[in-house]
Amino acid sequence: MNENNSKKPDEGRLIDYLLNESSSEERVEIERLCRENSHWLEAKTELESTLGLIEDACKQPVTGIEGGMELD
Repeated sequence: MNENNSKKPDEGRLIDYLLNESSSEERVEIERLCRENSHWLEAKTELESTLGLIEDACKQPVTGIEGGMELD
């Protein structure tokens, strides 16, 4: 087994990949790891979902989220 395949998924590398901040060589490596290791693919899918939720929240107008906020 390739040493990289036995390692726990690296969330930092995956986040860089998902935000298009990886080099082309790193993107190829991440894609390979996700193809060959279900843990990497699962971590990538979970991070994609989380980043999607953050992106959606950032698109909401402030008035849309103010209603649920209370000051101490």
